[in-house]
Amino acid sequence: MEENFGIKLKFWRKKLGFSQNKLASKSGVSPVTIGQIETGKRKARMSTQQKLVEGLDLTMSQFQGVIKQSVPEPPAIPMEKPIVYEKPAPPPPPPPATVKEITIVLSNLDLEIINRTLNLTFDAKLDVLRYINSIK
Repeated sequence: MEENFGIKLKFWRKKLGFSQNKLASKSGVSPVTIGQIETGKRKARMSTQQKLVEGLDLTMSQFQGVIKQSVPEPPAIPMEKPIVYEKPAPPPPPPPATVKEITIVLSNLDLEIINRTLNLTFDAKLDVLRYINSIK
């Protein structure tokens, strides 16, 4: 027998659903010996090989018909069309602001309160005045 007996033994044992202990009980070879043969730490004698093959309920020709490359490959998963993420279009620019002329009528007291209590820029003061005018 060739050197890859351990590889074939492990392939067939797993394919047939045998644990090392189950194969050991069916073949009369110890589980430790089976493990050493499968990992290549030990070479099996011809009589041991025959016991193991018979323990798997195979003929020697069935057992030998398998090589390392015959382990079935998982089926290829077909690739789907790649997903392309596109940057969303920017929102349209806002329409140009229309300027309205607003007449604000405030008392002197209103102006005095705004000036003394609020530490605002000139534009912010105008916004406050427009707000006050809108709620009157």
